[in-house]
Amino acid sequence: MTRLSHVSMLRLFVPTLVFAATLVQAQVEVTATNSDTITVRNGKSQTVRTPWPVKRISLTNPDIADVQALQPESLVVMGKAVGTTDLLLWNEKEESLHYSIDVIADLRKLERLLASLFPGLALQSSQSGDVVIVSGTSLERATRNGCPSCWRSPG
Repeated sequence: MTRLSHVSMLRLFVPTLVFAATLVQAQVEVTATNSDTITVRNGKSQTVRTPWPVKRISLTNPDIADVQALQPESLVVMGKAVGTTDLLLWNEKEESLHYSIDVIADLRKLERLLASLFPGLALQSSQSGDVVIVSGTSLERATRNGCPSCWRSPG
């Protein structure tokens, strides 16, 4: 494969990755990791139990997550967009709890999509803050190792 064809493939590959990363922000599963942080995948929700009945709820950025009381000691946290927000809870005695809610992208969905778009390439994804990072085998190395002919430029 010539250098020019590598550049052509990268011109196709990079916009596809941006599109795939955008699609990832559609699904999420929430997991409470400790008493201070709740991590949830975008588009998913999880129930959180509190140590006492909640009287008042405050969420700093409702564009990132939503929180609703199910019962006095049970809340549901829903991921709406990748990012971080704070959740403050108060009880009848005005005692308060603070949680940080981290909404993350569903990287499993992105990796499945990338595997279907680029069969034969070993691509992995990770997240740092609100940035999704895709890494793996280069097109040149994949071509040398027998990547399908679809990676070769026509003509």
